[in-house]
Amino acid sequence: MLSIDRKSEIYNKFLQNKTLTIKKMAEELDVSEQTVRRDFKELEKAGIITMFYSGAKLNEKALPTINVDFSVRQKLTLREKEDMAKLIKDVFEEKDSIFLDNSSTVFTMIDVIKDISMTVVTNAIMVAYKFLTYSNVSTVLLGGLIDNKNKCTNDNICLETLDKYHFNKAFISCSSVSIEKGITDSNVSIAQLRRKVMENSETVYLLVDSTKFNKISLIHIDDFSHIDYLVTEKKPSEEWMTFLQEKEVNVIYPKE
Repeated sequence: MLSIDRKSEIYNKFLQNKTLTIKKMAEELDVSEQTVRRDFKELEKAGIITMFYSGAKLNEKALPTINVDFSVRQKLTLREKEDMAKLIKDVFEEKDSIFLDNSSTVFTMIDVIKDISMTVVTNAIMVAYKFLTYSNVSTVLLGGLIDNKNKCTNDNICLETLDKYHFNKAFISCSSVSIEKGITDSNVSIAQLRRKVMENSETVYLLVDSTKFNKISLIHIDDFSHIDYLVTEKKPSEEWMTFLQEKEVNVIYPKE
């Protein structure tokens, strides 16, 4: 088992069991206790677990959003996603070249931009499929290995293809955001893709509903240095507003 796969397995075990012992995980994964202890220390450094002598426990307050199937995520916090989509409907312009990621949050945006002539590049199968009915939108679906659970492509072929594109606007989401750890995600490959999209875009919109604040997921994406706008369905706390202002991130939220 690769190191990154082993860490993901340990992470999933913590989500299920809350507390794990080093000895038991070493036996289950067929690796040395020293290897498991090293993996635990990395998770502790990320703020996800707290270690004790023989094992570790999950930090409940830092519990990240579980990487669930896209069809399930579509149904979660749907009202919040729809509210965010309405907030940014006016940022789209004719002839835009944009990137839309595979998040259910971004998927919800499609209905508010369907009447604008633009080019859309995406790794999301469901996004590309929905745009098939709109003749005014030129859609590019990035190739690569299909991730059945997340309904997208996200392997090395996909990342290499991304290098050929430059977007004037990108719309992405993530699993969690925190002041201490920045933008994080529960999926390694998707985190890499989102990082690459940020680098290749003039303006980046990060869409996160309020349930994702003050949480930490497994993989670090960015420290907000590549984010131009954060879109959320209600005003963040004063601590967050101050932090985002210091990072020069514009915040879009309902003003009413």
